[in-house]
Amino acid sequence: MNIERRGSVATVKLEGDLQLEQSGVLYAMLLELQQDDAVREVVLDFASARALDSSGIAVISLASSFFADQGRAVRVENLSDSHREALALMPADNGLFGVSEEPPGAVESMGAWGFATIDVMTDYARFCSRIFLEFTRIFTARKFPPKGAFTTQSVMIGVNAFPIIMLSSVLMGLVLGFQGADQMTDFGASAYVANLVGVGMAREFGPLMTCIVLAGRSGSAIAAELGTMKVQEELDALRVMGLDPERYLALPRMFAIMAMGPSLTILSMVLGMLGGLLIGVFYVDMTATFYIVRTLEAVDPIDVWHGMWKSAVFSFLIGSIACFCGFRIEGGASGVGRATTRAVVMGIFMIIVADTIATGLSTVFKGVL
Repeated sequence: MNIERRGSVATVKLEGDLQLEQSGVLYAMLLELQQDDAVREVVLDFASARALDSSGIAVISLASSFFADQGRAVRVENLSDSHREALALMPADNGLFGVSEEPPGAVESMGAWGFATIDVMTDYARFCSRIFLEFTRIFTARKFPPKGAFTTQSVMIGVNAFPIIMLSSVLMGLVLGFQGADQMTDFGASAYVANLVGVGMAREFGPLMTCIVLAGRSGSAIAAELGTMKVQEELDALRVMGLDPERYLALPRMFAIMAMGPSLTILSMVLGMLGGLLIGVFYVDMTATFYIVRTLEAVDPIDVWHGMWKSAVFSFLIGSIACFCGFRIEGGASGVGRATTRAVVMGIFMIIVADTIATGLSTVFKGVL
């Protein structure tokens, strides 16, 4: 390695493997440059560098700290991906340590985000296709998921989630009832509170509340469980034994959440209407019989069907996104946390997007959706 000087900038050309012996030479060079007051900036050129171990990282970290204390800077140039990953292990308090490349502009940032989003969506589509392939193999190749896995996952995903869904649905019915009664009483139309709560719970709030709770509770659990299994190399162990993780882990969870989502949605609809009934009886002074009759007249089977097929779509999105994030995890415990957060955020976001599309389609194709 050699040093090139241009005014107050000294460039150190790194060559070969920056391991223990070469790191000692680099440390001596950097100490010499530190004692030279004419040098205000040191550039480390990695164009000809190959391997970089912990001794090289330590030398660069120490040197950047020494120069920073004197108000001078250490920069790096021509980093490869492996060099960049290695230098990411440096302490975060090296304030003057940086990369020589100019920060990307707004257009470049948007382009990078767009390409990254396309890559993620492509990987997600491949994952969904593998799930579908494993599903077809149940009938074509008689390859079944583990015995009892569907029941176990159904209890964990659906049955154990019923109490919080029950409470949320009743409270949502109460909120709809209060808001509807407050507005409609001024126009003498308080009887339509039953219509508002019944149709609202059947078409929108029943499936929406149920699947948002499933995304936050069950989706996060699926992502964390699969992510932990990947971190502990259990997925690799399955592949070594000739077993497909998609069939043995993802498929039972997908079956369970797609069965439990619509089932819990039906219960959510009924419980939300029960919450509205409480408002109608104790706040609007209706009789329970009158409220129930108005609800039955207002809620058509097509309304219930609309909520059911939406909840099935939402459940598929929750399960597939959670499994995808769990299988795609990188890193250790922090990676599990990121995957869990990503699964919940993306699950809820996609539920809202799908609900918007579904509502628009049902408006266009009335009587069908």
